[in-house]
Amino acid sequence: MCIAHQLKQADYKKMGELMKQDTFDTFNQILYLVVANGQRLESFVGKIDETINIEYRNTVSTLRKKGAHFIKELEQQLKSGWGWYAYMPPEARGAMIASITDVMRSPQNTNNNDLRQLAAFSINELLATTQSPGHLDNTLDRITVAMGEVPGRNNGVQSINAVIAGTAFAGCIDRAEIRIARASPLMGRPFLRNDDGDFIVAQFPLHHSGYDIA
Repeated sequence: MCIAHQLKQADYKKMGELMKQDTFDTFNQILYLVVANGQRLESFVGKIDETINIEYRNTVSTLRKKGAHFIKELEQQLKSGWGWYAYMPPEARGAMIASITDVMRSPQNTNNNDLRQLAAFSINELLATTQSPGHLDNTLDRITVAMGEVPGRNNGVQSINAVIAGTAFAGCIDRAEIRIARASPLMGRPFLRNDDGDFIVAQFPLHHSGYDIA
C-alpha cells in the first residue's frame, strides 16, 4: 500500500531511486499473481525474485491455456468488490489486460459474444480504477505481459478496442479519460473508482480531517 500511494503521489512517473527496476518488476509480478491466482500477498514472503519470475511466466502460460475459464474466474473476482487489482501499477495492470486480450484473440473465443462481454467488463474494471492521467496513459502504453517493455499507446488501444467493440463497455477508454480530465488529480487522496461520483467531488487530501472516522 505504501508503494501504491507513493506511485499515485508521483502521478505514476518513474521513481528511479525508490527501488531497482528488477525489484519493481517483481513487485508487479506479485500483484499480477495475487489477482490472477487469488494468492495471498503473504504467500510471497521469503521467495526470491527468480522464483517469482518463474511462477509469473508459468501463470501467464497457464492462463492462456485456461482461456474462457480464466476470463470467467477473473470476471467473478472483479465483480466481488474492491480488491488488490485496484492498486496495480501500470505494469501489472497492463499485463492483466494483455492476458485478457490474448485469450480473446484465440479462434475458439473470437465469436463467443457472451465471453466477450465478460472480458470487456474485466477490462472496464481495470480502467475504471486508474487514478490519474499518468496511471491511465502508462497503462495503455504497457499492454503486454513482458514486464518492462512499452509497446505504446496505439498497440494498447487497438488491443482493448478489439475486445470491447460491440459490447456494453465500448468506449470505456474515452470515458475514463474524460472522467479523469474533469477531476483534479487525486494525489494524496483515497483510492477511488474514476466512474464513482465521489471521484469528481473529492477535494480533501488524504490526511484531511474530513476523512477522520475516529
